[in-house]
Amino acid sequence: MMKNLFLFLFALLPVLGYSPLVQAQAPVVAIGSVAGCIGDTVDVPLNVTNFTNICAVSLEINFDSSAIRFVGFNNSSLTGNLIVNNPATGGIPQSRVLVSWFSLIPAVVGSGSGLMMNLRFAIQSAPPRPITFNLAVPGQCELADIDGEVIAGVLFTNGGITLPTSVAAISNQPGNQSVAAGANATFNVTATNALSYQWQQLTGGLWNNLSNSATFAGVTTNSLQLNAVTPALNGAIFRVGVQGGCPARVFSSACTLTVTQAGNVDVAIGTTAGCPGDTISLPVSVSSVVSNAGGIALGVIYPAANLTFAGVANRASALSSLTASASTPGQVSIAWNSHNSAQRVCNYCSKRNDVYSACWYA
Repeated sequence: MMKNLFLFLFALLPVLGYSPLVQAQAPVVAIGSVAGCIGDTVDVPLNVTNFTNICAVSLEINFDSSAIRFVGFNNSSLTGNLIVNNPATGGIPQSRVLVSWFSLIPAVVGSGSGLMMNLRFAIQSAPPRPITFNLAVPGQCELADIDGEVIAGVLFTNGGITLPTSVAAISNQPGNQSVAAGANATFNVTATNALSYQWQQLTGGLWNNLSNSATFAGVTTNSLQLNAVTPALNGAIFRVGVQGGCPARVFSSACTLTVTQAGNVDVAIGTTAGCPGDTISLPVSVSSVVSNAGGIALGVIYPAANLTFAGVANRASALSSLTASASTPGQVSIAWNSHNSAQRVCNYCSKRNDVYSACWYA
């Protein structure tokens, strides 16, 4: 059909003042390869080389219509009688694009090499997706010269759509963290091909993006920092979204923050039996080891009419600098300032006249 059309066109050439030209080198028509992600619309170039003295183009280009959808073309170097069509059967587009063009004047694409046009495709499922010329059926892919003759030896090269090489991948997931209330915590992630990060917190069953604040820092980096965490953050769950070359983010596994609190310390004065005139020791003890204590301040009340404060004994080794005084009868002040801890604080010593109890005073 193309042959008959161009024999007719060739018959008009003497009238129009044209003479036959010779095709020096075989042309090359190449479908480019581009990278894209699901949801993208990409331009796939049709490039040509040695594209001289060409007066007609007929191409059938096949693709996987379940994965990509033809949406049009742009930047065509072919003007005039150009048709780019995605035929449909029963309203359903076929898996091919037909390109037809002819002219009485040879096409000019650059200096013989350059872009013929871009074919536009919407990506519906994950690449790679090949885009190929139909070379299996004779006559579906042809170029003709100004004489209407089909050019022999044209090289048609296939292309397609691939995933970007910069797709993000997480190599080290953030781990759970456990810190004391008031301390800082850090969650880290390691990813390749990462263009951006966004940390999120699970709140009310939904993942919400974090913003930098007095509590959170580095929310758009690979390292989330939590400053001076409070007990309210105990059990908080975080994750990070990492974006590479595709719009769809890759999310890390969830990680949990545990905020520990110093346990309640029960300080108790013991009970000791004694008779009038005895010097007795009343133990002052704590119920558990106190970590990172910087000081102790205790006040003890006793019945001054029956007991006389005599001092302290058997201090814990970590409390060697502990002092106790009763400047006011009936009250003992115990003080210590250091950075140690102890289980047994000291013995409160008094002279006993009868059975009495001692208690703290504020």
